[in-house]
Formats: sequence, C-alpha cells, structure tokens
Amino acid sequence: MNVFSTSDGGTYKIDREIYISKTRKQFPYYQNPKKYKKPYFAICPACKNPIQIINLFFDEYVEEHTGRKKLHGRHVPLDVEGLASYSQVAYDNCPLKNPVAFSVQELRGNETMNQEILECIQTHSKEIFDDIRKITGVLLKNTFLKEILDNYLAAKEYCYTHTNMYNIPYSILYTRSAIDLFGRKVSVEGVGQSISEVINEKSKFFYVNDGQIQKRGRMYAYIQLIISNHDVRKNQMMMKIEEQMEDGKTSNIILKNKIDIEPCIYK
Repeated sequence: MNVFSTSDGGTYKIDREIYISKTRKQFPYYQNPKKYKKPYFAICPACKNPIQIINLFFDEYVEEHTGRKKLHGRHVPLDVEGLASYSQVAYDNCPLKNPVAFSVQELRGNETMNQEILECIQTHSKEIFDDIRKITGVLLKNTFLKEILDNYLAAKEYCYTHTNMYNIPYSILYTRSAIDLFGRKVSVEGVGQSISEVINEKSKFFYVNDGQIQKRGRMYAYIQLIISNHDVRKNQMMMKIEEQMEDGKTSNIILKNKIDIEPCIYK
C-alpha cells in the first residue's frame, strides 16, 4: 500500500517526510516499541483498518507476497490503541489489500465502491487529466482526454477490481488504446524532456521542434505511446514509444521505460 490516512481523515502518499510531518511520530501513530517491533502505524484510507508503516527508516523488511523492500504500508489484524480497531469484514472488502494487475478483467461486485470511484472521476476530471499529462509527459488536449475518459466510463472500466480511488489515471492509460503522438506537444521537463531527447536521437521518421513532435519528410509513418505490462509486485508499468511505417515493414522502438505507479489523491 502506498497511501495512508490520519485520524482527522486526511489521506497522503506514504513518504517518510510526509508521514513524519503528519503524525510527528507521536501516539497513537507511534506505539510502544517494546510491544511492536515496527511501532509506526496509520489508517488504511479504504477500509479504515490499522496499517503498519514498513521500512520507514531502513529497507530491512521484505514483503512475503510482493517481495517489496521499499517504504510501504501493510494491514495488521489487530486493534491499535487510540488509532483504529480492526474489522475483518472491512478488510475482506478492501480494494487495497491485494493489488490486481490491470490485465485482469474481473468486475467488482461492490456497487457502492463503484459509485464512489465514478463520482470521484466525474468530480476531479481536470486533476485526472493533469495527472495523465504528468505521467506521460505529453501535453494532451482536454478534448482528446475527454474523449478517452468518456470511452473509459462507457466501458465501465472503473468497475474492474484493478481500479481503486488512487490509481485512476494509470487505469485509464492502461485500458485505452495507444496514443498517436504526431503533432502533439511534450512538456519541457521531466518525462517530456526525456521523450524529446530520445526522439531526436533515435527516431528515423520524427523529430521534436519547439516542444512539438513533427515528421521528417512526407513518408507515411506514425508514432505511438503505449502503456502496458503492469507489474503488481514492483508496482510499475511499461511506457513504450514506437514508430512504424504505415506498410508495417519498418518499426523502431524509440523508448522503453518502467514507470512507478504513484498514488493519485483527489480531495
């Protein structure tokens, strides 16, 4: 789990400095170390059960099921004094307990949760669009993103077990088709800057000028951004940029990067 909540209802990314700032490492978030080997706790934003913060200062613990060593949260089946009581029923229905790969096409039977995610998408579409641009580094226009979102909602992809309140932009990107990049602009920093550099260095058919992806000459070619290969254990997806002649005879993978799935929190 990469998000946590505090008793006042605030929800945050699990990050060392954020956790310390929001909890001040004081009771009830910091419990008696004689009782708990790992004394740092918080609340699961989804099921409101207690969670233990793992590897807050050292990468000393490896998750049995996921193999993760990094800082993260884990449900604990016990009551934590002053913080939260454990509910097995709530845990059994928690969307954050066992992450599901985006390739799994299993519908969630919890209509209340489906409706909550739908309302979140409808209320925070602007923020979701901004996060999609940040993840891809491509300055996609609102009209294009609205079309993608409309198709996503029509297909009810948000009702699948792989989607929760904190991974919506990644779910949209994974479940939609490849994005045509010709003529689109990329950001001047971060992922967008990397895309510009690699296209200018490796592309046979395209180049980036003044932040815009343009074609070399008049040949029939296209360039696409593809999101695939969701790795649940590592909490990553693959972002690939590929160019190809229209006749399919020549193709070239320009970029192949793993991207970490960061929690997207909408309030």
